[in-house]
Amino acid sequence: MDRREALKRLALLTGGALSMSTIAGVLGGCRAGSAPGYRPQTLSSDQHELVATIAELIIPETDTPGARAAGVPEFIDRMLTDWMYAAEREHFLQELDRVDALAQERFGRPFVRASEEQQVQLLQE
Repeated sequence: MDRREALKRLALLTGGALSMSTIAGVLGGCRAGSAPGYRPQTLSSDQHELVATIAELIIPETDTPGARAAGVPEFIDRMLTDWMYAAEREHFLQELDRVDALAQERFGRPFVRASEEQQVQLLQE
């Protein structure tokens, strides 16, 4: 069974819970690691850093690469740019802004400048 067939079956098994844009993004492939000099296309530089910080908290570096080293922030930017519908993209960006606004409100600083403990607390909520 090839990758496309496996993803089609997975989508059927999950009742179509995976959006078509997500499936298309996975089928489009991705490259591990950050491209040298990568410039975000959809995310601003601040949003890119916010995504990178959140991703690294979820997938930290251990004996294997963390989210930053694996190129997760760049992959998310590519998904936003090339695969997500405008409404999905707008929702994602609004939620990023909400995370930063909550950090500012609760801790008096942007999410990326909050302590790791504060960041984890906010994400758990």
